[in-house]
Amino acid sequence: MNFHRLEAKADVIMLDNMDLKQIKEAVAFVKERAVLEVSGLVTKKNLKELSETGVDIISSGALHSPGTIC
Repeated sequence: MNFHRLEAKADVIMLDNMDLKQIKEAVAFVKERAVLEVSGLVTKKNLKELSETGVDIISSGALHSPGTIC
């Protein structure tokens, strides 16, 4: 993975539409040097798995897209 934002000293990096394997790789690569936020592909079924990856924030469009997380 190539995270140019780490070199730029980004505070938050958005992991958008990544599968669990990619998210886990990103968490291992970043190693708490930035806050990681997951967005996209978030469902009620994978919410627990996402929360166990080590990311800091999980976002969902459920507020403006009813039915996506339920």
